[in-house]
Amino acid sequence: MRIVDRHGKVIYEAKGKCKGIDLQGLDLSEIELENAYLEEANLSASDISKAKLPFADLRDANLFQATLVSTFLDEANLSGACLREANMSGINCYYAFFDNADIEGAELYWASAYHASFRYANLMGARLQGAGLSETDFTEANLKYADLGVDSLGGRTTLQNAKLVGAMLNGARLQAIDLRGSDLSGANLRWANLGMDFHKSPALLQGANLNGAVIEGADFSEALYDKRTCFPEDFQPERYNMKYSEDYSGESLGGHSPKADCQYS
Repeated sequence: MRIVDRHGKVIYEAKGKCKGIDLQGLDLSEIELENAYLEEANLSASDISKAKLPFADLRDANLFQATLVSTFLDEANLSGACLREANMSGINCYYAFFDNADIEGAELYWASAYHASFRYANLMGARLQGAGLSETDFTEANLKYADLGVDSLGGRTTLQNAKLVGAMLNGARLQAIDLRGSDLSGANLRWANLGMDFHKSPALLQGANLNGAVIEGADFSEALYDKRTCFPEDFQPERYNMKYSEDYSGESLGGHSPKADCQYS
């Protein structure tokens, strides 16, 4: 693999796959490396802004405090990578994998992460305002205190069993989102849209915990809930045109929910 910086200078060259190479603190902005093998590479504090790294293998790489502004990482694999406090604003990572990655405190303003996977990832305190996250998978991800305000999270985005305690979701578009089993206690859902999408698919809130959530102006029209769903005090789902359903596929079973057990850990 040969890495040449934007000035034409060769900064790394080796034959075959070299696991764990050290590129710490380097200026790698605007480099172009398709299918790059950078597994376990040390890229901490490096500037990778506007680089083109489609299909890159960055599994378990160290990108602590790295700068990835407007970087292209479509279909790249960053599973298990450390991206704590990284600046990923405007990143393009369609169909990329961030499973089990540590992205705590990172900036992802206006990121385009459509169809990407963040399963089991740690995004605690991450800032994702304005990000495009349609059909993105956040199953069991940690998004405690993350800022997802005005994001587009609808279009079958999955947040099953995700931790969203204290998360900012004000004004977010959450149509047809899957929030089954997620913990939204204390989250800010002011003016969020959890109504149906254009395909008439409802948001799924079965088993979700919204205890203490701020819901002023939020739209829950046709969203599905069940007896395990925990609502804020005095919340009446029928007044918000929600539907009781034990069937997450969308078929309402009718009736009213028994009182939920809101003793969440």
